[in-house]
Amino acid sequence: MTFEFENTGRHRDCHGAQSIRKEILERQANEKKAEHKKLELMKNIKEQQTRLLHYTKQLQQQQTELDNIRSETHKWELKREELRSTAEREELQHAQIKVRIRSIYQIIAPYWRESVDIEDPFKQLQLVNNEKYFWHP
Repeated sequence: MTFEFENTGRHRDCHGAQSIRKEILERQANEKKAEHKKLELMKNIKEQQTRLLHYTKQLQQQQTELDNIRSETHKWELKREELRSTAEREELQHAQIKVRIRSIYQIIAPYWRESVDIEDPFKQLQLVNNEKYFWHP
């Protein structure tokens, strides 16, 4: 009987050792999986950082381009305003010249041999500059 107990004890010890060995192997396999997963995650993080860096650089380039476009737009808006101002000034000068010609025309019109349309400053100016249209008493 003692032999049977000894066999049973050895059997239990063997079974226990196998169980412990199995647990150790499972733990090692789990650790390898965890390490592999960790490496995958680190690789993924690195890829995301690289992508983020790329997009950040691209955004900075586009921001610089936008700033340049805004600067150029501002320059052209100033030029447009200058041209508009010049056009308004020239239009005002043209209107003033037209009024002066009409005033001269009205002063000397009674001495002309022919009359000119009151709204035709170009013809009025031609007549003022040409003495042959004046009456000479």
